[in-house]
Amino acid sequence: EFGGCGFFDWAAKGQYKVAEASSEPKELPKCACGDVVELKAVLKEGPNQGRDYITCRKGKKEFGGCGFFDWAAKGQYKVPEPTSGPKELPKCSCGEVVALKTVVKEGPNQGKDFIACHKGKKESGGCGFFEWAARGQYQLPASQRKELPKCSCGAIVELNTVLKEGPNQGRDYITCTKGKKEFGGCGFFEW
Repeated sequence: EFGGCGFFDWAAKGQYKVAEASSEPKELPKCACGDVVELKAVLKEGPNQGRDYITCRKGKKEFGGCGFFDWAAKGQYKVPEPTSGPKELPKCSCGEVVALKTVVKEGPNQGKDFIACHKGKKESGGCGFFEWAARGQYQLPASQRKELPKCSCGAIVELNTVLKEGPNQGRDYITCTKGKKEFGGCGFFEW
């Protein structure tokens, strides 16, 4: 499926001599989709947390990708140069631009960003697409982006994130740059 022959056999430790690894990191390969794969690290707590892997940019087959996945040794591949600015949100297999959200539920993931199918899980009529996202990694497509509005002071509002622990931690909001009325602003606030 991924160009290999499918050979597999169990081996005892030390049974085979391992070839010396090249000191030069390799370029990231292409998957069956013909795209260069993404180099990622496992974020989820568990025995593989922090471990590098390469995967199809489009994801699993049910999300329009080829499902390619392989573990990667630290330093095995060249780290791609960061792109300038955030990427536009991708489409899920429903053909819709995914939703960019932040976990607000209390727990270890509170405040983390993720992208997901607008329609939700398969049992809710969506395709179930879900992926964790780094803060600032994605932005809305240009056609869906809005200019930040002005508040009644005439100032452009600022975009902030709730940092205080509680049910809204990690949630974005817009507010008057001058603040509340008692601080000389108009008090504008909107989630």
